[in-house]
Amino acid sequence: MEGSGSQRAPGGTPKGPAGGKPRCSFCGRASNETSAIVGGPEAWLKICNGCVYGARAARSDGPGKPRSCSFCGRKPKEVQWIYGGSMVAICDGCTQRSLDEMLI
Repeated sequence: MEGSGSQRAPGGTPKGPAGGKPRCSFCGRASNETSAIVGGPEAWLKICNGCVYGARAARSDGPGKPRSCSFCGRKPKEVQWIYGGSMVAICDGCTQRSLDEMLI
């Protein structure tokens, strides 16, 4: 993607073209490709409604072994479950908060 103006967040998560729409850190969908997108504590960290519902359905059966929640920093022993991989992950509490924010 060199020269395309795309930016990458820590871990290589696509941010979209410079000045473009925010993208989900989990699936890469742009905000105009999903119903809702919620930001995390870092500017690059976002989750779309599809990934929130996917995380709730899969729970800890995600694609990897997350070390901590990317949104709140809690470790697996501090929460019921964490969905995601080594680059980006979300816990049960942050999944619920994201869903609540999307429904407001």
